[in-house]
Amino acid sequence: MLQQKPIVLVIDDSATIRKLVGDILTKNNFQAVVAESVEFALENFSTMNVRVVVTDLIMPGIGGLAGISFLRSHWQDVGIVAMSAGSKMMGPRELLKAAREVGAHRILQKPFSDASLLESVNSLLDMGYGDSDRRERVLVIEDSNTVRTILCRYLQDGGFQVEQASNMEQALESSLVLAVDLIITDIFMPGQGGIQGIMTIKENWPHIPILAVSGGVSGSGGEDQSSDKALQAALKIGASSVLKKPFTQEAFLKKVNGMLGN
Repeated sequence: MLQQKPIVLVIDDSATIRKLVGDILTKNNFQAVVAESVEFALENFSTMNVRVVVTDLIMPGIGGLAGISFLRSHWQDVGIVAMSAGSKMMGPRELLKAAREVGAHRILQKPFSDASLLESVNSLLDMGYGDSDRRERVLVIEDSNTVRTILCRYLQDGGFQVEQASNMEQALESSLVLAVDLIITDIFMPGQGGIQGIMTIKENWPHIPILAVSGGVSGSGGEDQSSDKALQAALKIGASSVLKKPFTQEAFLKKVNGMLGN
């Protein structure tokens, strides 16, 4: 039995771009379907098992930025690649940053290479996007090897895919923060630390929920108080929820599942 080719939906009001991107995908073993607008895509391809959407951002009608929200509400597990060359009002970097903020998993500045397009699409497929059986992906940022290992094991036992980073810099400078459903971060870490990191994440990826965890600073002489203050500070600057160390696996997974709506 032949394996079905992954369906990739290309949305762009330019017929030239639709053909160019569609041809690249078709030549690389994808089933490409094209649409001139978000409205056309939802009207004509709503019953298809779309795995990834590659969408322009400047288009008539709904447009790409608002369209990302529409697409994610219709195809809840679909991967979104946003592409743009900018507009008269906003440069490509600003537009693509805005796309990332509303939920795009990957961004491409036009013009882009075949390899960049294919890497973006394949990375989302590898993460299970567009698959109804996709396991939710959680990033753990924790400087303690022991605690990080325990949290990752808890999550794996709970059925989640897990990424991990030993500090905030590693998480933010890599692609780890992209295409995750939840970020769990310690607050007290060397370098940038959790508070500043949460602010950076919320500025760039406000749609990603953040769980801040802390047990305070060892040897501080007032660990409980410092932990409580740190967690309250994390909530004020953008954390979606907090959890005080130590906690049980049951309490941890209950918190994670609740944040993800499970």
